[in-house]
Amino acid sequence: MGLRNLRALKDLLFEQKVEYDFEFHPLPFNTDAPVVVLSEGNSLLCKDRRVGEIYRLELKVSSLPRMPDVPAAKLRTWRAYLAMAVELDKDFGIAQEGGSTRKDLTEDVVKAATDGFAEARQSSPKTTDEWWLHRRMVLARIIARTYLQRQVNIDHFTQVMKMEDQRESAFKPPAEAEPAKAS
Repeated sequence: MGLRNLRALKDLLFEQKVEYDFEFHPLPFNTDAPVVVLSEGNSLLCKDRRVGEIYRLELKVSSLPRMPDVPAAKLRTWRAYLAMAVELDKDFGIAQEGGSTRKDLTEDVVKAATDGFAEARQSSPKTTDEWWLHRRMVLARIIARTYLQRQVNIDHFTQVMKMEDQRESAFKPPAEAEPAKAS
């Protein structure tokens, strides 16, 4: 089993193919998965690139920040908050019985997500895929949980859309200068 896994990783690295083993016949699937192999020693997968030595810093206890003194009442409040958040998380994103809709998304959030995804696909189809939507929905659920709410409302989703727009614009390459017009 170990050698088959190693061979599958090499196929992914060098041929960008993943083989799915159906019961009677294996079938290769083409992929487009960028892969970086990091290893402390010699890698079994590839040796075509080497990064210089990794410098290790010694971690001294005295270099760590000291934990602030927190009153017992505040600790109890934080523990209660965490316990409530864990309780909310037990049914995180489970579909309602007999239906395919999620009970943690309101109708206006579903509509806003659908419309936002469609707009994004129209404006930049190469960079907008199912993960674009998935990431935003997961973040909206996390935001709702931080407010100890079971349902994602439109405010949570709007907040996530703004945060993601800011994050994406921070990583966009600067626009190329427009060519001068001939006079």
